[in-house]
Amino acid sequence: NNGLKVRVPLQKTALSSSTHVAFHKQLNQTTPIKGICSPHLIYDEQIRQLHSEGKITDLGDALQLNIEATLHLMPDAFIAVGYNSTDPSISQLQKTNIPVIHTIEWMENSLLARAEWIKFIAAFYCQDSIANNIFQNIETNYNQLTQLTHSLQHKPTIMSGGNFRGTWYMPAGNNYMGQLFHDAGADYYYAQNQQSGSLPLTIEEVMAHFANADVWVGSSANSLHELELMDSKHTLFKAFKEKKIYNFNKRTTPQGANDFWELGLARPDLLLADLISILHPDLLPNHNTIFTTQLQ
Repeated sequence: NNGLKVRVPLQKTALSSSTHVAFHKQLNQTTPIKGICSPHLIYDEQIRQLHSEGKITDLGDALQLNIEATLHLMPDAFIAVGYNSTDPSISQLQKTNIPVIHTIEWMENSLLARAEWIKFIAAFYCQDSIANNIFQNIETNYNQLTQLTHSLQHKPTIMSGGNFRGTWYMPAGNNYMGQLFHDAGADYYYAQNQQSGSLPLTIEEVMAHFANADVWVGSSANSLHELELMDSKHTLFKAFKEKKIYNFNKRTTPQGANDFWELGLARPDLLLADLISILHPDLLPNHNTIFTTQLQ
C-alpha cells in the first residue's frame, strides 16, 4: 500500500463542503460535481439548479454522510473537510474503493492561505497553471489593498460577533478574521493575542473593551431591531447607537446558504475591499459592498 491512488482528472466528484464549490467554480470545473452534502446550504445558483434537476445527488449532512447514496454514486473521489477525519461515516467510506481527499484550509490563519487551496483542488483536474494565475491575481489585489491602509494614522476600533447564549465569540489575533481586521486598517483590541481560534468572552468582558468601538462587523442579525430582541444589552454599544453595525449576509438564500462561506473564502480580496470601504470609505469611494450590509 503506497498511499492513495487517485486517477486524474476527476470525472465525477463528491463534495462535503460549500467552501469547495467556489474553488471548482473559479477553475470552471463544476461539471464533474455529481454529489454534495446539504445542497440546500449552497449559495451558488448553478449547483442548486443542477441538484433540483437531479443531476447532483444530495449526500446528506457532512457530519452524517448518506453512505448508501455515496456508494450508489461511486464518485472518483470524495473531497472531505479535514475536521471530519474521525467521522465514522468517512472511515466507512475509506473501506470502499472511493478515495477520500481531506482538505484543511479551515486551519489556515490567513485568508490568502485559505484561498491558495485552489491549487490543491486544481491538481485533481490538471489545472495547475490556471490555479496559479487565479491565485496570483487574488494575491496581487489583496496586497495592493493592504498597501492602502498600511500607513494610515487613524484606525477605527472594531468589534465583531454577538452574544450567543451568554457567550460572545471574537476572533483571536492570529485568527483569519483577526488578520483581516489588521489588513483592513482597523484597531482591534485582541490583535496581539497569539491564538488562532475564537475567544469565548462574557458580555462583561466585551462591554469593558468594546463599549466604544467605532464599527461592529459580523453580526448575525439582519436589523437593529432584531439585534435588540436577541439581547437588549446590544443597545449599550456605541456602534449600535451610531448604527455602525454590519453583517456578512448580503448574499444569502432563504434556506440559510451564505456566499461568505463560498466566494468570500475563495476571494479574500473582495472581502478585504468590503471591510476597507466600511472602515475607510474615502479610500474606496466607488466600492459597492459584496458581502456586507449595514443594519438599519
